[in-house]
Amino acid sequence: MKYINVNKIIAADILEPYENSGESWDIGSTRGWQVSFLLGYREGYPEWILVDKETKEDCIKLIESFGLNAL
Repeated sequence: MKYINVNKIIAADILEPYENSGESWDIGSTRGWQVSFLLGYREGYPEWILVDKETKEDCIKLIESFGLNAL
């Protein structure tokens, strides 16, 4: 189990489900709904944590439970 320091969250994005087409140019991985939390930068690169959720509503609830506001 992982835990997160909510005071370190800079931003959060909801990523919609994506299915890899199987084409050689398609390098994305098939996934469901995810929340992507930006926690900072390390050596100039963003540091993210991805959290899988079942629905968009579950993603919104998670983000709001950390006290983050929609833009």
